[in-house]
Amino acid sequence: MIQNKKLLGILLGILSAALYGMLPLLISVASDDPQSGILMLGWRSLLITLFLIPGAVIQKTDLHFSRLQIRDLLIYGGFCLIMTDLLLVLSYLYTNIGLATVCHFFYPVAVSLIMYFLFGEKFNRFTVTAAILTITALILLAYSSGIDSYRGMFIAWLSGIFWGSYVIALEKSSYKAVPERTVILLTRFVSTIVFLGLAALMGNFRIPAGSDLTAVFLGAVVCVFGDLLTARAIRLAGSTTIAFVALTEPVVAILTDYMYYGTVPSFLQCIGYGMMLASIIVISIGRLQRHAE
Repeated sequence: MIQNKKLLGILLGILSAALYGMLPLLISVASDDPQSGILMLGWRSLLITLFLIPGAVIQKTDLHFSRLQIRDLLIYGGFCLIMTDLLLVLSYLYTNIGLATVCHFFYPVAVSLIMYFLFGEKFNRFTVTAAILTITALILLAYSSGIDSYRGMFIAWLSGIFWGSYVIALEKSSYKAVPERTVILLTRFVSTIVFLGLAALMGNFRIPAGSDLTAVFLGAVVCVFGDLLTARAIRLAGSTTIAFVALTEPVVAILTDYMYYGTVPSFLQCIGYGMMLASIIVISIGRLQRHAE
């Protein structure tokens, strides 16, 4: 039974990662500067919030939280999610979306290190192998992409640190028992206030129309399903497993980058991407074997 739950969590993690892999294209289509990116993130967060409110009302969601839960939701939920989205949008301005998304996925290594030092989760040979593959792939990608892409790669790497913190909080924070939909509803509500507030302060507040509106709407739909699937996957399979399984996302991002912009990765980049994908397989096998024992 436990092994079946872990396998289901891994499958849900792969599906959510595939959905997330489409987001960079939707964001880049709707924004070509930081101000536009922040505005689009605000509208997307608002739509996600509106999508989730009816479900919360129908289910009579309990919104009573302790002070500790409110603090953790604001810091590990709202703030980390806001920084993840903001830094990723900025990274797309300095490098292609495929490379930026891959660099964002340094976060599985960060998750493993945090889980080891703060929560005593032991490394096994599968985790170590997956971490080595990921780090080696990132070094290879940095070497093969040229100095002009370093700024975007570094910003995307930072976004991964914040996302890793968000992932761990879903499993380890004071709100780990709070339903996934409630966590996502509250964190996206906070994101809406922050991003639309920033857009207004920068004098760039406007209602999206045309292709921008389509991109925002599709992005919101993808995020709703992606957020829900990710939260469920983490609670079924654990944050370390899902962190590595989610490496499916950059594969999808690379494919969309190629199909829409015609970006063709170099030979060395292909090797790097292949190593990232290999780490997914390694960590998934390791987790399933551990729980089978």
